Formats: sequence, C-alpha cells, structure tokens
Amino acid sequence: MKQKLLQIGRFLIGGHTAVLIYYAILYFLTEHMRVWYLLSSVIGFLGYVGINFYIQKNWVFKNSEKGMKTKAQIIRYFIMMIIFFVVNTILMYLLVEGLHLKYLLAQVFLTIFLSAISFVLTKKILSK
Repeated sequence: MKQKLLQIGRFLIGGHTAVLIYYAILYFLTEHMRVWYLLSSVIGFLGYVGINFYIQKNWVFKNSEKGMKTKAQIIRYFIMMIIFFVVNTILMYLLVEGLHLKYLLAQVFLTIFLSAISFVLTKKILSK
C-alpha cells in the first residue's frame, strides 16, 4: 500500500511538472504571441507528452528497460496521448465556445479529468 501511495504521489508531482510546462506554453503563446488558443494547446500538449513520458517511465514507474521494449512503450504511450489530445481538444472547444468558460479554467477541468484516466493507463503501459 505504501509503495502504491508513493507511486501515486510521484505520478502527481511528475504530472504537475509536465502540466505546468504545458500551461506556460499555452499561456505564453496565446497571451503574448497572439496564437489561437487551440493551436497553443496543440503545441503545449506535444511538449507535455515528451516530458511526461520521460518522467513517468524513469521516475514514477522506475522502468529502466531499453531498446525495443522502450520503443513499444513509446508507441503505446503516444497512441494513448493522441487519444487524450483529441478528447482534450474537442472538450476544450466545447467548454470554451459552448459553455463560454475561460480557456485556462476549461483546461484545469480537463486536466483533472484526464489525469485520473492517465494514471491507470500509463501504469499498464510502463509497469514491468
């Protein structure tokens, strides 16, 4: 039980680190570079995926496998993230355009929702 709680704690810390980078990219591009919020979201999400995979594999789930096993993990993780990306983008659009939420508030709601699902699926992908 202690190991599982520690893993969840690391997942949250690692995920929050990657999410903060995502939010920084989203905010900077949208507010300072005047990039459309959905394009900013796409760019931020791509940065998030790379950073988060590295953190989750090496720190959270302590998976030191290399070679073909890692390539297979990257492919599965990337496919999962593509699905999350599509869901995130569609829901972001619906929350901002349909419910008129501010884009950052909408993203907070989506982050919480998708993070819970992500823990379960990432553990299946990266566990030895």
